[in-house]
Amino acid sequence: MKRLISFLLVLTMLMCGGISVVAFEDTKGLPCEDDVSLLFDLGIVDGKSNQAYAPADPLTRVEMVTYALRILGMDGIGTGRPVFEDVSEEHWGYANVTVAYDLGLVAGVSETAFLPDAPVTFSQAVKILTVALGYTVQAEAAGGYPSGYLIIAQQIGLLDGVLRDEEINRGTMASLTANALDIHPSQRLQYGDDRITVGVNESETLLSLYLGVDTFKGRVTANSTDTVAPSAAVKKGQIAVGDLLFAVGKTNAETFIGQNVKIRAKEENGKWTVLHIASDGNTVLSVAGKDVLPATTKAKLVLEGENGKEKVYSISGDAAFVYNGIPRAWEQTDLISDRSMYTFIMGRGGEIHTIFQNRYENRVVKSVSEEMKKVYFKDGTNLVFDEAEWKKYSLTKADGSSVELSAVIEWDVFSVCQNGTDVLKAVVSEARVEGTVTELVGTEEAVIDGEIYPIAKSLQESTDKKPTIGEKGIFCLDAYGQIAAVNNAVLSDNYGFIVSGSTKGGLDKTANIKLFLLSGEMKVFEVAEKAMLNNTPKDGSEILDDPLLKSGENVIRQLITYETDEEGKIKQIRTAADGTRMNWQERQGIFSKDFEIAASERASAGNYIGYTMSSLASRYKLTEKTRIIIIPAADNGTDQEYAVQEFRKVIHGDGFGDSTLYDIDKDNVISVIVQKKSFQREVTYGTENLAIVSGVVDMLDKEGLPIRALRIILPSGVERSLQITDDATLEIPTSAITSVERDPYVGASNIPFTALEKGDIIQYEADGQGRLTCAAVRLRYRYRYLIEKSLSQYGERAPEPNYNYNGTQYLYARVDRVVDNGVVVYAPAVADGTEYERLFSNIQDKTLLYNSARETITPMDYKDIEEGDKIFILRKLTDMMIVVVYR
Repeated sequence: MKRLISFLLVLTMLMCGGISVVAFEDTKGLPCEDDVSLLFDLGIVDGKSNQAYAPADPLTRVEMVTYALRILGMDGIGTGRPVFEDVSEEHWGYANVTVAYDLGLVAGVSETAFLPDAPVTFSQAVKILTVALGYTVQAEAAGGYPSGYLIIAQQIGLLDGVLRDEEINRGTMASLTANALDIHPSQRLQYGDDRITVGVNESETLLSLYLGVDTFKGRVTANSTDTVAPSAAVKKGQIAVGDLLFAVGKTNAETFIGQNVKIRAKEENGKWTVLHIASDGNTVLSVAGKDVLPATTKAKLVLEGENGKEKVYSISGDAAFVYNGIPRAWEQTDLISDRSMYTFIMGRGGEIHTIFQNRYENRVVKSVSEEMKKVYFKDGTNLVFDEAEWKKYSLTKADGSSVELSAVIEWDVFSVCQNGTDVLKAVVSEARVEGTVTELVGTEEAVIDGEIYPIAKSLQESTDKKPTIGEKGIFCLDAYGQIAAVNNAVLSDNYGFIVSGSTKGGLDKTANIKLFLLSGEMKVFEVAEKAMLNNTPKDGSEILDDPLLKSGENVIRQLITYETDEEGKIKQIRTAADGTRMNWQERQGIFSKDFEIAASERASAGNYIGYTMSSLASRYKLTEKTRIIIIPAADNGTDQEYAVQEFRKVIHGDGFGDSTLYDIDKDNVISVIVQKKSFQREVTYGTENLAIVSGVVDMLDKEGLPIRALRIILPSGVERSLQITDDATLEIPTSAITSVERDPYVGASNIPFTALEKGDIIQYEADGQGRLTCAAVRLRYRYRYLIEKSLSQYGERAPEPNYNYNGTQYLYARVDRVVDNGVVVYAPAVADGTEYERLFSNIQDKTLLYNSARETITPMDYKDIEEGDKIFILRKLTDMMIVVVYR
């Protein structure tokens, strides 16, 4: 039996004992790890991929030149004059090689050859960096290349901690380069008749002189939620180090609260921004309160060590104690609390100098309202995440990464840290354990399939359902691996829509059921010899004759839940009860059918709930895991007409047609929507169906017959052709242009696809053979000038984005600036007209450039977007779908 314990649980949301950002997995634990991270954060080195730096790979001569120029701030500054025959103007390193040659950093292996792709040697790399630091005169006086340069490099600290091997690799290069950053450069001070006087500039380092980056050392005394010592007011995204305030930039500097750190920062407009932060001799322990032994005093921390031995740590007599973000006096009893997590920080001497106690209360998510920016919990409480409240506390995962509200779903567990009524931190856990409880260890632990999980104190003391022996379900864990809630509803993977069924005669009579699963798979199951139907034993061969599953001669098409035995045969089926007239208390534990009514009958129906996406979202608790199973309206529909769509990614559709909502949770959270659709006519557009029109063309099909096709370019940049079927339809809604002027095609039927123009942005649907069946225009390129009129009153700033009825957000605007992972535009608040920033993020791999002069449409890196660019943005909730830049 495996025991899962929280002893010395390291939570990076509270502390990080190492570098600020681990850029590459393959450098972890290597001597060059910190150096690579520093150089990566400063933009000096690149990886071979997003995950790999390849430290053991050899380094080429042209790569070494490039890195040397980057630390001088001179990478790619010009083309220079041709020098070497083997470094042509087409070579990627041409500019850097010629500039480095002019600066005296490198010489060729001959007058005409440089050998750019040959491995650089250790001596060559040392010479390049020594020259970059200005020590050429000293090195030549000490004996020249290579010995003189190695002697001077040793004296100035360039070789500190570096393994000398003539075959230098990318890891060694990083260590050499990182050393160079903190060395004081040598500069020419005076020229004489026969000599040059040089001196060391003690007030500068190579890093500050050429890159404008300064180095600071000190203790992080405050962030937006925790304070160790008095400091200036610290906002979210800032830290205080002594009397200085720093913006954290792209680092996780806020997690270094209480630690001694080394910071590399750059000043701009009087404000310092952290580029890199590293621990400066700290040891950090994060410990669950229940693991602190009673022998602990104010002078020593006692924990359980290996083999039952105690592990003792000394506590400083003046150790700072911070409770839920606020420093205060403390006693020995404060260190033993079952509901707390402690973080102990030790200095170089191994003595604890700072203690953080964070007492968390667990709350289990019931539903999320993105429109209201609010999370509702099953205990009746809620948290608001609007612009004002967000500044007071942060929402993260246990690893310290931030969490978007749109990613929070039912049964997630929030561990909330409060000081009085003020929320300081909210840590969300989506961890689940699926299995069966085989043993209970008192009231504190449960054994699930052989592993022991602690039961959170909040669950032990609550009236909520607790784990019981033999129970099968989903056990929701908090950020510390403790069971915080039990969800014993049927697992979503066990939903299946009955497509058809059949019974085979003979000696061994069997029943088969064809199901369409939430995975999108169509699968035929055999029914076990003995089965259960709604908890009633049935003969498996006759189960399809039951009125719950058969009407007349036909098997009833419906959503069921099912379980299979070890042979993969269905052993249990549950059909949904009609829950239309039941309240939520009556539906507890019942797989219910909440709504089933034809669209034509809705207007007069007493249980009318509306038919648009937004009305469903507001009246029912629809989450990220709510699925829409699309089925053909006719019983004899083909398998290709069945589909599964996530609710939160649905963009278009004027209703749900004949729909059924299915619920299996006591809190009435809709799990699945089954919707009838007329194939090729009523269409649900998904995020994969966005494109920009390249043109309508006449071409030949595979058999050489003439067809008409629509040329489109997808957000990925892939261009494809879709044959336009004879009965394909095109819609141009008013929202695709403006309300100022009307397109002659708006409101028209039988719109020809030739009405589409290059640059129009559409959503489309294709059949199983890749033929276009219908499309709707989202931006009419020819009418962009009308939208630009509305921009004039805001100058270069964008108007409030438009919203359609189902929450899709779209706008045509000008860019204010480009930031990490997105762009920022300005928008006026609806209430008072004041302006505020609006960030559109997650636009990587979804940005296209439309060049109106060349009439080209090509993929572009969002980082190449420029201030003032005109862009069209379309997104559903937080799912960015397409960004088109017009130039």
